[in-house]
Amino acid sequence: MRESSRNRNAKNRSKSSSKSRTVQSIKNRENQKKKLPNKKLQDKKTQNKTVLNKPTSNKKLQNKYKRRRTFLVLIIAIIFIIVMVIINTHKANAANSLNYMNQGNNYVINNEYQKAIDSYKQALNLDSNNTKAKDLIGILQGYMKAKSCYDNGDINAANQALSAINPNYTRYPVGMQINGLKAQISAAMQNGGTSPGTSSEAKDDILTLNNLYSSGQYQKALDLIQKLNKENLNATQQVYVSEINNNIEQKLGTSSSSNNQFSTRGKYLNELDKINVKVNNMDLSAQTYEQKLQRAKNKYTVWNDELNKILQNIESNISGDKLTQLQTSQQAWVQQKNAQAVQSEAQYNNQLVKETANYQTQRSLTKDRCYYLVNTYM
Repeated sequence: MRESSRNRNAKNRSKSSSKSRTVQSIKNRENQKKKLPNKKLQDKKTQNKTVLNKPTSNKKLQNKYKRRRTFLVLIIAIIFIIVMVIINTHKANAANSLNYMNQGNNYVINNEYQKAIDSYKQALNLDSNNTKAKDLIGILQGYMKAKSCYDNGDINAANQALSAINPNYTRYPVGMQINGLKAQISAAMQNGGTSPGTSSEAKDDILTLNNLYSSGQYQKALDLIQKLNKENLNATQQVYVSEINNNIEQKLGTSSSSNNQFSTRGKYLNELDKINVKVNNMDLSAQTYEQKLQRAKNKYTVWNDELNKILQNIESNISGDKLTQLQTSQQAWVQQKNAQAVQSEAQYNNQLVKETANYQTQRSLTKDRCYYLVNTYM
């Protein structure tokens, strides 16, 4: 009975202990379940913090990228502006260089060579690649040097200076003047290497003539004029002698037939000088292209009319081979004049400027032809 009671008590304790463990286990599970939501809540809070922090980080990155883009755009804009300034400056320099070239060409046509050189130098300063300006500066400097040597009687130096000139000179308006000087130098070399009016004898005779005229020794002055008529005088000396001859004839009331040829040449040269002054002062107020074209046309017309008068006078006083030679050379000159006038248009785009350049070239060449014919045939 006692053993049975002990067994029951043991069983009861065992059951009680089992129940107790079961209850404890249940409590533990419940506690774990209670703790789980807290953990999830903590995880959610952590996630929320992360989410809250992310926009702040993205904003910084966005601002950083935005600043970079702005900087790059600014750099590109600055580069673009610099490039445009360079391009526009180059275009402006090219345009101004062309203006100086046109100005220089006009000076050449008017035989103002130093002014032409200065204009070409300005053109070259604005455009260092302007090969025409470089050529023309060298050509004009060579021509001026040769002309100075020729006028001073140093024919060999003049010939050397011409030989050193760029052979492309025929492309430019000064080509006719250079060819004319070449012809004069060639004639002087055939004449013993003496240019007109540069011999010591001619210079001395001019001084003597001036002294005779100033002292009233008119007959001796007229005798000396006859001698000077046979000498190789330049245009300036011829005009001077002719004026003295005319003054003496007016004072004496006579006209020497022996001096008639020289007097005629001198009078013509004097008249040509007056025409030159008149033409240079024509329409100085012209401003527009149309006005400048009309002025150039009028100037050419004056010289062309004078050339025709000179030709008529010469042709009425010569005949045979001499007349044929004159007519042949005149035809060749007309062809050369027209060709050079057309060539002078090539460097311009504006049609009015082209026509103006054409007339200016024809006028210059026609004026030179007038002086040449008077000095050669009268």
